[in-house]
Amino acid sequence: MVRKNLVIFPILAAAAIGGFLLVNKLADTTGQATGTSHSRVVDIPLTDGDGRSFTLAAWPQQWTVLFFGYASCPDVCPMSLAYLSKELRSLGDLAHRVQPVFISVDPQRDRPEVLKQYVAAFDKQIIGATSTADNLSELAKKLGVFYEVQPDQAKPGTSPGESPNYTIVHSGAFFILKPDGTVAKTLSPPQAPGALSDALRDILSSGV
Repeated sequence: MVRKNLVIFPILAAAAIGGFLLVNKLADTTGQATGTSHSRVVDIPLTDGDGRSFTLAAWPQQWTVLFFGYASCPDVCPMSLAYLSKELRSLGDLAHRVQPVFISVDPQRDRPEVLKQYVAAFDKQIIGATSTADNLSELAKKLGVFYEVQPDQAKPGTSPGESPNYTIVHSGAFFILKPDGTVAKTLSPPQAPGALSDALRDILSSGV
């Protein structure tokens, strides 16, 4: 029994440390998520998972939830999209008034078909989208989203174009946009269970 406990304890400790580091990683990369009610982003062109161009003005009767990331993200994105899916389900009948959009900041690797398959694995209501590097930079600037490409550590001195095994450090915030495209609320990590759905429920139930 003692030997079994000695084996289990390091595993639990490692899991706890991993969770702590992930929370801090999220917090560290979202310090610049400063989208305000003055940030209007509906005019920036995006491309969806079917290769069609659209803007965030495509849903004039719905509220939009934005999350920025990339399909090769090893931790923050899958965790956040799973969280988003659960929060949408908890909205019940109100969910149809919300359009969630996952915006990839990795247009080089995240082709439309890749994004479509990626977001569908979490929730069919989520739309995957990306754009040109310049458009993404403009959108990120308007919302205060931080992202930065980290070169392949196994090949020092290479650029993302030279090696596909790069990573991207990025913000982990959710942005709730009003139907007119202005920011209603920003939820920075770590997001507690129910935080996003509660914020959306309050907004949608207010009759705004």
